[in-house]
Amino acid sequence: MRLPNKIEQIKPNNMIKKFTFILLLLGAKSSFSQGEFKRFGIGLNAGTGWSMCDGADMGMPGFAGGLTAKYSISNRFALRGGMHYAGFENVNARFTSNTSTLAFDLQGVFNAINFRKTKAEKNGYRPVFSTLYFAIGGGTLNANVDGYSNPWPDQVSSVNSGFIATSVGYKIKVTELIDLNFEYSIRTTNTDLLDGYNPQVYSNRSNDYYGISMIGINFNLGGGSENIEWTDGFEGVVKNIKVDKETTKSASKKDYDALKKRVDDLEAMVKDSDKDGVPDIRDNEINSPTTLVDKNGVTLDTDGDKVPDYLDKCPQVKGSNADGCNAATIKPDVKYVAGAKIDLGASGIQYGPGNAIIKPISYSVLNKVVKIMNDNLELELRVEGHTDNLGKEEANLALSKARALAVKKYLIDNGIEDYRITAEGYGSKKPVANNKTPKGRSQNRRVDFILQ
Repeated sequence: MRLPNKIEQIKPNNMIKKFTFILLLLGAKSSFSQGEFKRFGIGLNAGTGWSMCDGADMGMPGFAGGLTAKYSISNRFALRGGMHYAGFENVNARFTSNTSTLAFDLQGVFNAINFRKTKAEKNGYRPVFSTLYFAIGGGTLNANVDGYSNPWPDQVSSVNSGFIATSVGYKIKVTELIDLNFEYSIRTTNTDLLDGYNPQVYSNRSNDYYGISMIGINFNLGGGSENIEWTDGFEGVVKNIKVDKETTKSASKKDYDALKKRVDDLEAMVKDSDKDGVPDIRDNEINSPTTLVDKNGVTLDTDGDKVPDYLDKCPQVKGSNADGCNAATIKPDVKYVAGAKIDLGASGIQYGPGNAIIKPISYSVLNKVVKIMNDNLELELRVEGHTDNLGKEEANLALSKARALAVKKYLIDNGIEDYRITAEGYGSKKPVANNKTPKGRSQNRRVDFILQ
């Protein structure tokens, strides 16, 4: 029986477009933001490739290698594109041949089983950060076929085809920058010519496929300190969105706008037009010529000698002279000096999650600060608000300043003059501990009191 003179080669179809559309839909559905993380990755892989053509026995495997680029939409879904080479031997009852393929693909990668830090920290052990993942996608390849052991009619030397790629892999974290990867993938092509021949006379037409087993190294890139794939697993996603506003990881524009309004309201409440230390809302002498005023904004005469304190050279002594003195002044004991930092103890100042509302449990701590200020009238106070480095720095600065202003308002409401207090927010610029650990980030979320 005469074989056909020409076998039609299968050209790539619109498979890539279809799979790209499906993957984008899946990515949009599972997309969420948990702050700034390393989301980009580049992978280098090497291993072996093998094929199965026309139901024949597998031949000898050959070298395989590739380069991938990945973008993680969340800690459980990523888009990955790649270029791979694979070589293998094809074995047929009538001949053998060698095939080398160059393929380009796009896949969606799903992290299925996570062994990560939330569960480990809860149970008190240090895990091997790793994940089992699955991937599916499509691509196009070009194959060169040679080394025929027995020439047959209609054998071809090259073929182009689309393919569907499915993969399963296991990834281990080495550092935040580097992962070790083990992967096995199968590519089902849209051609029956991967071995260079289609024996239509002897068998039904079937799609050829080939597999790749690889080990590789992935480099994680991006501006964040952590790779998003090693953040909390499935159970941590909802928990972080609902609870972790303290670190502004899930802050939205609405949250930021509300916080900014809170800052503006606090600034309005502590506005002091004559700079005498008493907010306008309760200043009885709105244009006092000095900052030495009482809690109602009226010029002070502490010793009652009718010489205002700002002109009195001896403000603590009732004098008969024009300068307010009539004897040597006895200086009060100084308990603190300029530059000293007030120790608040382990509790510090506590706020509601993601806001600048001081919790009542912190009032006793702030009352100690009020007493220190009253005992050291010659000193002023700088209140500094700080955060960890999670979240956008713009939001961190706003939150830290809001909390410092809330402390300033409390001190003013309890009799400390405004001119003696400055409040600033520094965001994450002045850490006192390592932001890479939960304990360190907790220590960095603080309010400092510095006398000056």
